[in-house]
Amino acid sequence: MSESTKQTATADQAPAASTPAPKTATARQAPDPGAERPEGAPEPEPAHTVAKGETLEKIAEKLKTTPGELQRVNAIKRPELIWPGMELRLH
Repeated sequence: MSESTKQTATADQAPAASTPAPKTATARQAPDPGAERPEGAPEPEPAHTVAKGETLEKIAEKLKTTPGELQRVNAIKRPELIWPGMELRLH
């Protein structure tokens, strides 16, 4: 292969593109409760961080609401797909 053919062959080959990670839902992180809020900033929304082994039913019972309300507020279609560390809005 001549030098010019090698250059052409190399130039024609596109660099391997990395495959982007699939888009998945991410849990919202609650703000640091100890952090000072700027004057005039709205009150933070009440939230619950899902712990290992919790279900929407257990969380709803603890928070005196219904699993359906938690699903509605957090746009959860499949309640079995909550995970530890996930932030659930309460209102």
